Amino acid sequence: MSERKPYPSDLSGEQWSLIEPVITAWKDRHRSVSGHEGAYAMREIVNAILYQSRIGCQWAYLPHDLPPKSATYYYFGAWRDDGNDQVIHELLRCEVRERARRGPDPGGAVNIQPLPDALGLHEDAARVMADGLRTQIGEPQARLREAETHLEHLTITRKTVTALADRVPAQTASPDLPEHPDYPRILAVFNEAAGPLRARDVCEALDHELLPKNIEGTRS
Repeated sequence: MSERKPYPSDLSGEQWSLIEPVITAWKDRHRSVSGHEGAYAMREIVNAILYQSRIGCQWAYLPHDLPPKSATYYYFGAWRDDGNDQVIHELLRCEVRERARRGPDPGGAVNIQPLPDALGLHEDAARVMADGLRTQIGEPQARLREAETHLEHLTITRKTVTALADRVPAQTASPDLPEHPDYPRILAVFNEAAGPLRARDVCEALDHELLPKNIEGTRS
């Protein structure tokens, strides 16, 4: 229905929710041997029947945006022949009388067995949906419990470390670095080196003359 403009004869959402269980139960009792569920939504089938009843046109003259005669008349004939249309009529009649605060009409026996069957189908569908939601909810809850447990362990660890902090002796201050200007340059040479270095290599990297005294001084 979302792909076409509605007709005044179309079912409202409330009306469809009232008769959908009856039609769903009927469909379940008349499954196709091939397993084919049909190309048209059942709500649109009902809308086409209501359009034809309201306008009075021939079945072949149904608008192109409604299901064709082949599908619409099939369900119309099947529901007429097995009394399913009377079940729907009785359901709607009872609904109207209930809203008018009138008691049930004792006249006319109608087979209402499809109604419990339809309710059973809806209960099964609701149960499957509820189980699926429980599964979806269960995973985040498990992850939440895991995160809360991890947080609790971290809190305990923090308290333990804080309690031990006062018992750990203070560390002695690191020794002062040599004041010789070549010291940071030597560290830079080692940081940039790709392998072991000899004193000669360091002396050369510092642009010192490769004299014995310079090499020995660098080694020291």
